[in-house]
Amino acid sequence: MLVLHDDAQARLPGLWAAAVIVRKEGWSEEGLPGAQAVVDPAWHLDTLKDDPIAAGYRKLSWALGIDPTKNRPSGEALARRILAGKPLPKIHPLVDAYNLASAQTLVPLSAYDLDHIEPPLTVRPATEVEPFHGIGRDPERLDAGRIVYADAAGHVAGVALWRDALATRVREETQRALLLAIGADPVPPEAGDRALDAALAMARRVGFTSEGDSMRVPVT
Repeated sequence: MLVLHDDAQARLPGLWAAAVIVRKEGWSEEGLPGAQAVVDPAWHLDTLKDDPIAAGYRKLSWALGIDPTKNRPSGEALARRILAGKPLPKIHPLVDAYNLASAQTLVPLSAYDLDHIEPPLTVRPATEVEPFHGIGRDPERLDAGRIVYADAAGHVAGVALWRDALATRVREETQRALLLAIGADPVPPEAGDRALDAALAMARRVGFTSEGDSMRVPVT
């Protein structure tokens, strides 16, 4: 299901990835809690960036050439939106579910339609000529410094801490999807486990259930 390329591990010490497959058993757009219910009452807009998980993902963003003051890691960005009293976008019940889990744990999460990827996903550095068509963007070539998730056919499903591909997105027809969390020092792998557990709990509320156990690489 997941492979960590040696070059990616050399680039990001302590690199880990965790994933679980979910399948659609029903459909509900009303089963999720209100967004305010998932954020820690001790969090505040001006200090959220100092939370150890948020700070850890900001550090990783800088390491990947992403300015987190302009493109915040999605977990922090979603939590900040809730703290500011703004509604989260409604995209798809499964996406809405894992977005709430991401806001709750501050861990960025992604999901990929298994009818549109060929597992395993390999976490590796991008090449200098890597084509990528991200959600909400025009097709482009990726910077070689980015870390990507590429399937067995070589297609890039997502770019770490930045954006997912249009072709592999969760959509209305999605029956099975791969939920993914990724991190590296100083974010511990247990943070990914907690995020996937939270995502599964939310996903069950909208009609998706796990298909087998979650996995994490490297296994510790």
